[in-house]
Amino acid sequence: MSPMRLLPALLVGATGCAQIFGIANTTSPDVGPSEVTAKLQRVSIGANVVTGPFDLSKQTGKFLVDDGTGDLTQVPAMVLGTDTFAATIPTGTPSVLFTLPDQPTPYLRLWAAPARDQKGNYLVYEHPMATDASPTAAITLNVNLPTPYMTSEALRVEVIGAWTGHTLAGTELPAAAATAINTTILYSMFPSIVGGTAKKITTDDVVLVERYAGNMLNGYYKPPPFVQSESDTISGDMMPLTADQPLLAMVTPMSYASRFAAVRPSVMGGGTSWSINAAPGYAYGAIGGVKLHGGAVAAMDTMIGPTMYANPFATLGWHAVMYLGSSQARTFPFGGIMTALGASIYTVTEVGSGVLAFDLPAGLPITSSIDQVPLVIDGAEIPLDLTKPVEITTQVDRTGNTVYQMTLWEMKLSADMMRVEIVPIVDSITPSDPPRFRLPPELFLVEHYYFVTFRSMKGGLTGAATGDLQTVTLPLTVASADSAVFKVKGP
Repeated sequence: MSPMRLLPALLVGATGCAQIFGIANTTSPDVGPSEVTAKLQRVSIGANVVTGPFDLSKQTGKFLVDDGTGDLTQVPAMVLGTDTFAATIPTGTPSVLFTLPDQPTPYLRLWAAPARDQKGNYLVYEHPMATDASPTAAITLNVNLPTPYMTSEALRVEVIGAWTGHTLAGTELPAAAATAINTTILYSMFPSIVGGTAKKITTDDVVLVERYAGNMLNGYYKPPPFVQSESDTISGDMMPLTADQPLLAMVTPMSYASRFAAVRPSVMGGGTSWSINAAPGYAYGAIGGVKLHGGAVAAMDTMIGPTMYANPFATLGWHAVMYLGSSQARTFPFGGIMTALGASIYTVTEVGSGVLAFDLPAGLPITSSIDQVPLVIDGAEIPLDLTKPVEITTQVDRTGNTVYQMTLWEMKLSADMMRVEIVPIVDSITPSDPPRFRLPPELFLVEHYYFVTFRSMKGGLTGAATGDLQTVTLPLTVASADSAVFKVKGP
């Protein structure tokens, strides 16, 4: 499966890496008609969504101007106010290349909308002023269950905002037919759901003790907010849930699978699955939140449901968002270590009362190329002229997409030669169709290995052609495929 850190508008179990999508409302100083701009807002998705101008004072940016000879003139950007890059360029619609403080590895962004003023968001799963939790903190659970515990049920503690979670196991679980959860768990057993270190619980967060029957949430307890200490006790009565929201969706998994047959390098296997989450960041196409229901889709299925689910968190503003995705994979033995790559198609939509239809309309990238050389054989050596911009393109199986995104990754072995590290170099976005990205040659190093992930989006960023990389409209569909891994050689 493709690396999932940089999926547009979706941070599925991810953070540190942030995305430039969402709905913003920031202000900056007026700019003159001879200036081009790129404006950012920070969007923090916790139990609530908090927005504010993104401070660019420690970041660098430059606008890339096509000089008419095939080269890109790099014009340094200045920072206006706190949140806007600008440069004096009287004509044209140059792209903008800039840094952001991603964790654990910062990487570049390239916006290439055909507009003189572009705007987007820096989206992060976090609560405001997050700090690391104490490594010795513990949480004691004394929670009464609505019905005696069944060993087929799953029990979980989740912290929305700090984005940590733990599924009870072994001696943490009640005995069969017990009527309460009584256990103490080290907070170090709560890994970050979205990557990075576990964050301290604050009153900005929502702590939940959840019970699942299969994949369906059927009970929960929400204790009063608290500031985490070295030892905290959560006591109360879990509420049973009655599934009262209908779900019926039409699916065609055989047709999804057939589209992957054209992808090069070839992919195989995989499957289709779905989930419904109560998502605080639904307005940004971000589905991170509490799982309400979900499951696998068999190859011959034509419908999901009819079934029911409950969303007790609607009063918190967490809308029910459905994800349906299909994927296939391949592996590449980089340095003798098998590394997973692949292709996927998914749709994100709000769940209403009607019948949903998932036809996954975004164009699936079939073959990506670098300087017109198809990237279809893993491990191939590709000669690049690094005295001029490098062009990356793709073919897709369906046209009429809203926007395209391309991520360039470097693949290398860790210092101890025991792990494969996949490091983002630049994440690029354009509404141009057919898609074409021109990258500064200094992003590549001779004798280093790279691959690209190409994505197309249908829906979602419907204002991208006018420079609006902020406003997200659901439903959105994203189709993605990894190119072959290649080694850069000199010309």
